[in-house]
Amino acid sequence: MAAHLSLRLPWHDRGWDGNVCDNPVANVYCSGEYGLKAHGIRENKVDSEEDAIKGQPVEALREKAYHPPCLRTIQTFGGRKTLKFLHEPKEFLHTDRVQITPVKDEIPRCCSGTWPYDGVFRRAKDAPDETPDEFLERYDPQEAVKNIKEIFAALKVGKSLAFYYLNYDNPLNSERRKYVLVGAAEIDAVSSQLEWDEIDAERDRIYGRMVWNRFISNGYGDGRGARIPYDLYLRHGFDPAEVLIEIPDEMSQHFKYVCRSFTDDEAAMLLRELWAALERGRDGATVPWEWNRQIEWINTAIDRVLKDRGAFPGLGAVLEALSFKNAILYVDQQIVSKGVKDARSHVLERLADPAKAETPGAQKSYQAAANMLRILPRAVHELLFDRLCLFELSPDQVRLIAGNGLSNDDDRRATRYCNKLWIGSFQAAFTWGLIPSMN
Repeated sequence: MAAHLSLRLPWHDRGWDGNVCDNPVANVYCSGEYGLKAHGIRENKVDSEEDAIKGQPVEALREKAYHPPCLRTIQTFGGRKTLKFLHEPKEFLHTDRVQITPVKDEIPRCCSGTWPYDGVFRRAKDAPDETPDEFLERYDPQEAVKNIKEIFAALKVGKSLAFYYLNYDNPLNSERRKYVLVGAAEIDAVSSQLEWDEIDAERDRIYGRMVWNRFISNGYGDGRGARIPYDLYLRHGFDPAEVLIEIPDEMSQHFKYVCRSFTDDEAAMLLRELWAALERGRDGATVPWEWNRQIEWINTAIDRVLKDRGAFPGLGAVLEALSFKNAILYVDQQIVSKGVKDARSHVLERLADPAKAETPGAQKSYQAAANMLRILPRAVHELLFDRLCLFELSPDQVRLIAGNGLSNDDDRRATRYCNKLWIGSFQAAFTWGLIPSMN
């Protein structure tokens, strides 16, 4: 199963179409406290310069002329040509001996830059006891490289989707402090990890050589995406409330620190929200938009996500939590690969009679799981096989949620907040109709 990615955008009053804002002076949201790259935009945005080129396509600007500092995201949903881009190092990376040279890069059409900040930074209390002081609030470079690699390596072309959102600095709901979903599109490419060519050895030891940006190209321009046209509502003086999508609290953990990855479950829920908003926009007919085409894409995207996800994506994790050895491999080899239609019934049948299992090793594991089930309350049986097997969870998550001896009380207390988030996501899935009840 592929991962999906959330990407934060700074506000753009033309819908990130590759042109300079129509009214850049009035767009104070892109440089607000919570916007993407807001500090850099505040420092480098020149209102008079942008006003002189307002509405113009960025690729038509002369190479050495002023360019908007939101270049990384300006053609997320548009553009006509690949833009040249220079990654500039932070000042603290320079030393008297080594001045770092900017690194050249390119921004294709329908593309945006992003970076998972919590893959580099962490809370000091989460650091191991023996951690050196300089790495209490940030991972050491080797750990950071590993974290970043895992996040981007999980994205699969043809399967992964990017979900674009706004933080609190936006003209839609800034007073409510809720993230706003802008749209989604199929991920077509992820740029390679770049490094500074030359860096001081001590700076390298502490900060590493990674350039903090990866460009995510998408298929929006080829009809493989959808976007809510908030900009059109505002441009014509209409209230966008009929199409506004606010990220619910139980999903907000997937929309922090600029970008985060999540599973097919969350992707399907968000696609359904997009679908509903587009249908409201189409039925309201307040602004002209390609409502039907984008609804058709969401229909195919949901179908693909649910097929990739499978009917019971958490079945292996549930079995593993019940002491079934290598349950994830078993589900892949004996259920998924063999095209078993009803995986849940397949497993329940063998839990009732382990002799029906495919191999001696599977028989032994089914017997161990059956023994574990006998000492658990009936309510936990139902939680495991009527609910948790429907979600993409790890075995540890299953143990923590189910409790009753599958995990110790200290571990459950330590992860109480995470448990609430997981349960909130489950409740949202049932509320939005993603997961049917097994009752």
